[in-house]
Amino acid sequence: MSIEIVLIILVGILSYANGANDISKGISTLVGSGVSDVKRALLWGTLWTTAGTLVAAQFSTAMMKTFATGMILSNIPITVVMLSVVIGTSMWVWFATRTGLPVSTTHAITGSMIGVIILSGGLAHSAPMSNLIAKIITPLLISPIAAFALAFAFNQLFHRRIEKLNASCVCMTKKPLARIPVFAIQTSSNNTLVQGMSMQDVPVQLTPIHGTVEECSKAASVVAKLGILDAAHYVSAGLTSFARGLNDAPKIIPFLLLAPAINVIPLYGYIYIGIAMALGGLVSGLRVIRTLSERITSLSHTDGFLANIITSSLVGLGAWFGLPMSTTHVSTSSIVGAGVSQKKTVSWKVILEIATAWVVTLPISAFIAAVTAIVLQYFIS
Repeated sequence: MSIEIVLIILVGILSYANGANDISKGISTLVGSGVSDVKRALLWGTLWTTAGTLVAAQFSTAMMKTFATGMILSNIPITVVMLSVVIGTSMWVWFATRTGLPVSTTHAITGSMIGVIILSGGLAHSAPMSNLIAKIITPLLISPIAAFALAFAFNQLFHRRIEKLNASCVCMTKKPLARIPVFAIQTSSNNTLVQGMSMQDVPVQLTPIHGTVEECSKAASVVAKLGILDAAHYVSAGLTSFARGLNDAPKIIPFLLLAPAINVIPLYGYIYIGIAMALGGLVSGLRVIRTLSERITSLSHTDGFLANIITSSLVGLGAWFGLPMSTTHVSTSSIVGAGVSQKKTVSWKVILEIATAWVVTLPISAFIAAVTAIVLQYFIS
């Protein structure tokens, strides 16, 4: 098996692991607030993440360039660098997913790149390391702080107003079938006019009603009912999942585009990554969803909606301007900020577990990548 095929397979594994760990970041609020069951939320998040991945092929070139430049080293072959970074990232993200810990793929890629740069002799003032600090590490550090602060502030300012939407509802009612008399004049066989009457069914009509949840529940013949905040929450979860695809796919695509012997059309590479991410979320995303939706804090409808708005806005803007942000860090910080703002019980034990995983992500992924690079240099020149 050629090195190029191995790299393509490893990129698929990395994308699968990313999908398994990160699918929760967009939909955990739907599950935690009771708006949706897990299966429906998984399908919804996967749909919008895949859409974001495909749109990234056209609009996220800045993010792709940010990560691509960090992997070009003068004294280590590019193939060794990419294989090492992919392996270091995949192993750690997959381990975290199996244990139910939400970790950042961005964080793990950065740690793996740091490990290989240090191995190459690069120190803090080297060009690759300076690029990492300026363009990658700084946004990673600032974004969770901003997410917590914004979620706290937005809940303080808008929580009561949005709560009112929770009582609003739109429903469709069906009028009962009715029969009305219909008069007609007909010509008989002897050419005389005869007036007749018959009964005719009136077609069923659907009528929309906007009111409170109680009014919709009491309305006669309701065929469909949707809460206003339910719909808004679904939209916010879709936007967060879309932003995640827009943010994460450009960090993985350089592993395919920079390989010397892999002539892949970028769109096809994004499709490949999108399919692998979707499969990872659908098949293996449940454990991390449980952590974010149940173990951190109890989420109300409004808490989840506002947390998603903050997450999708920050991550989407970061993807547009090429500033890498961890959807994991931003989403978790938004959820905690919402919980603290409403003085809800927050499981600081779980927060400590997640924070510990974040802290050790850099050194562990760096170590794995560096060891991998040492081994691979004996076989790849």
